[in-house]
Amino acid sequence: MGRSSIYQNNEDWKIAGSALKEDLLAFQSFKGRLGQSANSMYDGLEHYHQLSVALGSIWVYAHLRKDEDMTNPVFQEMYEKANKLKSQFMESTAFVEPELLSIESAIIKMYLNQNESLKSYKLFFEFLEEKRHHVLSETEERFLSKAQEPLSSSSKSYSMFTNADLRFPEISSGEGKMIPVTQGRFVTLLNDQNREVRRQAYESVYKTYKQFSNTVAATLSGEVKAKSFNASVRKHANAREAALKANLIPEQVYDQLVETVNDHLPLLHRYMELRKRLLNLDEMYMYDVYVPVVKEVEMPFTYEEAKGTLFKRIATIRRRICIHCGKRL
Repeated sequence: MGRSSIYQNNEDWKIAGSALKEDLLAFQSFKGRLGQSANSMYDGLEHYHQLSVALGSIWVYAHLRKDEDMTNPVFQEMYEKANKLKSQFMESTAFVEPELLSIESAIIKMYLNQNESLKSYKLFFEFLEEKRHHVLSETEERFLSKAQEPLSSSSKSYSMFTNADLRFPEISSGEGKMIPVTQGRFVTLLNDQNREVRRQAYESVYKTYKQFSNTVAATLSGEVKAKSFNASVRKHANAREAALKANLIPEQVYDQLVETVNDHLPLLHRYMELRKRLLNLDEMYMYDVYVPVVKEVEMPFTYEEAKGTLFKRIATIRRRICIHCGKRL
């Protein structure tokens, strides 16, 4: 999805941001009214959903602009403003979940039967019920919303460091040309049939990271503490449980996945031995893992061809989704 399919220019983005701020203020009128009637509940949830969609568009546009050039101060400012709007959204809507959870289940079921349109939120209510023990009071939810921006500092610092400030040494192509090494080009270089190019690219990146290992470790530590704080405040056993429950995934699924992978490691080892033989290597290193074992096989495709393939696959699932994607791409 390109940014032009969201807003035509930065000015349109600013107008949307201003409109969202006003809408967040207006949304406060639903506070204390969500349980008054089926219609009131539906209207409140519809406005809540519309606000969420508007925020998503604003945030994605700013994120895409930042990704164009992370060193651009204008784009950095836009991204910061989008994150601030996200915090304002969370704070302004902090009353929604506690208020809905305070309504008896029998009343919600009655409202679902009274309002046909409200039935579209049935899964929302089921998901909310799963979160019941981890949703805080309105005051606590507001406080936690305010804390999210400073709690994300480590993640933002790491992103700026790795995507904007970090520079990797150039490498030789073997034909007298120097090749720039970047985050985006790294995997492509690891697919190069020239092993020396692969080795240089790997060392260019990882030796550079090693120089800043203490900085990277500090940002990771900050992120772990932020995740642990959020999990603890929401009464989760740990950050892993919090992350999985956010997507309704039982911890057993995670454990079973790890166990299954470990049980089948011999197959991975056999595959690596096969790669080593096919690549005719005495010893295989990490920079040999990505290169295709079958040489001279290329699969180039255009953007339009990729879209066509995607549409064919989606059409087998649901035609409506295909139409929506066509508008976005």
